[in-house]
Amino acid sequence: MKCILCQSLSIRLICPSCDKKITLSPKKRKTFDDFVVYSFFNYQDIEYLLRSKYSLIGSRIYKILARKAFLYFIDEVGSTFDSLNIFSIGIDDRVKKYYSHCGVIIKEFDSIFYPLFGVLVSNNDICYAGKTLAYRESNKKDFIYTGKRNIDVVLFDDIITTGLSIKEAREVLQKNGVNVLFALTLSDARNI
Repeated sequence: MKCILCQSLSIRLICPSCDKKITLSPKKRKTFDDFVVYSFFNYQDIEYLLRSKYSLIGSRIYKILARKAFLYFIDEVGSTFDSLNIFSIGIDDRVKKYYSHCGVIIKEFDSIFYPLFGVLVSNNDICYAGKTLAYRESNKKDFIYTGKRNIDVVLFDDIITTGLSIKEAREVLQKNGVNVLFALTLSDARNI
């Protein structure tokens, strides 16, 4: 097998040399109402890997990125969340192209957050990739929540761009008695 990045022989999808080049760039962004979204990578640095979510190997690449993010997160917060009953919810966590990219991410964090798979899905199958802010504002996802009530959660997504999906998801969760503590995304598309 070959490394998908450098084409050298490797038993792993991404060879150890290329894996070391995928560097973390943690960010903290305050969005609407001072809601905090933490991200782990610069979008520009891993855009080619994030685009893999539309391919068959996407789940394996997302697992690699999510694992790096998890290891960094656990190193930073340590055992802070060990005794707390906190759940993880992926935004629009449904199977598309053979897997759920948010499902892969929240699975990597399942040792500290209890995953709730497929409980927050959009009623409108809208893709925001490459769309303007005006388009996003006029075409809401119309999320439906079918999970537990009266719980604390961390919201997960792969990319934050404008923050509108996270805002809409948070509002739906709050209306259903869910306390959203903060959000975690793999990358932040905003260039700061």
